[in-house]
Amino acid sequence: MMYFAITMSVIYILQIFDEPTILLSSNLITFFGGLTFVIYLFNQAFTHMNFGIAAATAYILFFIILGITKLLKLIFSEK
Repeated sequence: MMYFAITMSVIYILQIFDEPTILLSSNLITFFGGLTFVIYLFNQAFTHMNFGIAAATAYILFFIILGITKLLKLIFSEK
């Protein structure tokens, strides 16, 4: 149960979008350090129209989440 809770928390933290977007306006996100992977992905895709960079960012985020999940599974595996 702890493995599931920690894994879901890590995935949520890496995919956070709403809170920085709501609390900081779009021009203050990068100034105040509210830039996350998903906000960067969104800005590249829909503000700058760089869909290739956005897709590459999505793949990088996927592999980071996959690696952390595998690491957590290794840590919490029962012997």
